[in-house]
Amino acid sequence: MEPYRPVVDLFVAKHAEEWGEDLSTAQKAHLLNITNYMVKQAEKRYRIFSAIGRTCASLGHCCAVCRR
Repeated sequence: MEPYRPVVDLFVAKHAEEWGEDLSTAQKAHLLNITNYMVKQAEKRYRIFSAIGRTCASLGHCCAVCRR
């Protein structure tokens, strides 16, 4: 989800010079691990993976309410 893109952008910017353009399996694993980073949402801390799910659920709820 786009709200979490700055986390990925910051990670990539930090590692881009040392990693180069072609990523190894280990580097791809590091990228995937971003989903385990913690973020604050509704005054609680969640892993990004869970926060994305919560964001999607909230958006779905808003859309359902708007349709009524």
